[in-house]
Amino acid sequence: AVLLLDEPTNHLDFKTMQWLEGYLKGYRGIVLAVSHDRYFLDTFSDCIYEIDAAGATRYTGNYSSYLVTKKQNEEIQLKHYNEQQDEIKRLEEYVAKNGVRASTAKSAKSKQKTIDRMTLIDKPSMFKRACRFSFESIYRSYNDVLSVENVSLSVPKSGILEKISENISFEVKRGEKIAVIGANGAGKSTLLKTILGEYKYYDGNIEIGRNVKLSYYDQEQKHLVDGKTVFDTVSDRFPLMDESVIRTHLGSVLFKDDDVFKLVRDLSGGERARLMFLLIMLEKANFLVLDEPTNHLDLPAKESLDTAVSDYDGTVLFVSHDRYFLNKTADKILELTENGISEYNGNYDDYLAAKSGVSARAPKSASNESRSLSYEEKKRAQANIRNTERKIADTEKKIADTEEKINQIDASLETCGADFEKARELFDEKGDLENELNSLYEQWNELTEKLEIIKK
Repeated sequence: AVLLLDEPTNHLDFKTMQWLEGYLKGYRGIVLAVSHDRYFLDTFSDCIYEIDAAGATRYTGNYSSYLVTKKQNEEIQLKHYNEQQDEIKRLEEYVAKNGVRASTAKSAKSKQKTIDRMTLIDKPSMFKRACRFSFESIYRSYNDVLSVENVSLSVPKSGILEKISENISFEVKRGEKIAVIGANGAGKSTLLKTILGEYKYYDGNIEIGRNVKLSYYDQEQKHLVDGKTVFDTVSDRFPLMDESVIRTHLGSVLFKDDDVFKLVRDLSGGERARLMFLLIMLEKANFLVLDEPTNHLDLPAKESLDTAVSDYDGTVLFVSHDRYFLNKTADKILELTENGISEYNGNYDDYLAAKSGVSARAPKSASNESRSLSYEEKKRAQANIRNTERKIADTEKKIADTEEKINQIDASLETCGADFEKARELFDEKGDLENELNSLYEQWNELTEKLEIIKK
């Protein structure tokens, strides 16, 4: 028997997903599934077909194996593509130089036939248009980003408020990437909207920390205006931004040429998601609140989002059913139930291990550990190292600039004489710079400690 499944994990909670994967593993027949659920593909599949304009390509193994093999194939294809392009260039130059000479015209004609008979190798897909997400913050928040204390959530039903969860307490610290999970209907999205102040049916205390700039990704995409164009959506939010700069940013999320004049109402779910993420990227917030951020995205866009969130130096609180995304980005899991919140350190696999009482991070030998790292994991680790080293260099430059400003103020203080008003202004400015310098040194220490950890 053959089972044909179209996005079988959509709208399922974690418990039902696990049951489905277990059932399919034991199924004796053939299963053919279309899915964007990378964790499902990793757990369930032993063969993947990738379909694109060029046809279908078969990969043996699960999704992680597919990523490694695809990368290796693209590198081989790039080598052959470059070799063929060099050969074509050499032959074309020969034809151009010798085609008009009687003594070499025959040879030139032969080489032209060789060019015409070639089966051209396509440029690898790594050079095709790809979505590029990247988040950064323009300033840091204080260490205490969010405090939720003894909150109860209710929803209106038939004219009365019905409580869906209570005893919700947790804290979010600067730099943490925290995922909220739970059964369907547990109130995860309601919790986010309550934190944002969009939802008022709650008791308890919610406090957002000092110096926090927040950006919100709404899975319902209600913050986009259907009657606006893509271009106007960005230009109206950032009116001082030059048109050419806006077009460049739109191109990074695959809006090219006349695409920028599409109405929002005519966009697909994936296009709307990419537009929303661009707005978030341009806001440069230090606290991202994301509600089902991988919904509507294709696999390359999901991979880009994984990397962008992992490399982001701010704080993230998100709701997601995407277990692969949870594994790649979360450093803490909050499980929401009707009775409150349970905290689990680590990613989704660590959460599963904690629930089952088995350690997900059992010690491995160095050789086994290095063999277990996939190409993508090594690439991401290297990118994390480069990103941290860049931030250290930027911080060191800021420290040097701030120290130079302080030195200049000290020199000015020596020459201001009896101008006490001027001296007071200089002392105030120096105090602000010294506070900034202390913050920069604190940031530098954190970055260097982080670099030592990720290099191990």
